[in-house]
Amino acid sequence: PVAAATTGKAGQGINPATPIGPACRLCERIGCLARAEPPVTRPLGLDEMVTGLSAFDFQ
Repeated sequence: PVAAATTGKAGQGINPATPIGPACRLCERIGCLARAEPPVTRPLGLDEMVTGLSAFDFQ
């Protein structure tokens, strides 16, 4: 699946669509604002002194 593309000012230029995966547990995109779960393929990067875009940061 692919998220819908958006248009710029007055229809000038189209931003490329962002590919999205079938599930958060399988997706390895870093900094995803829509992430609901950490990926199963990578370890969590737990650091209480660092905040990121996603609720789940990983290595």
